[in-house]
Amino acid sequence: MTEERGAGWAGALPPRPAAKEDHRRDHLLQAGYRAAAGSTDQRPRRHPKIAALGPAELHRRQIEWHADWEADFQAFLRRKGDTEAVVDGARPLREAAAHKV
Repeated sequence: MTEERGAGWAGALPPRPAAKEDHRRDHLLQAGYRAAAGSTDQRPRRHPKIAALGPAELHRRQIEWHADWEADFQAFLRRKGDTEAVVDGARPLREAAAHKV
């Protein structure tokens, strides 16, 4: 009876991907992580003025830069013929912390 139950359980489980597919997936994930970490490591060297900003000031400037992008994108859409285009700038933002991080 145990053997029958075991066979039934095995048939109910989804098939496990082949080891080769697991290895390929893991390799791609590792490559992606390395690329992301590498670009993060290069940013301070490429943009020293931004790297010198504290977290609160960087966040404030990111808000400004995004607002500028939104206004520019809205103007682009209107120039392309959508005269009533509105780029909604509402998004979840946290206020800057009162204390330094």
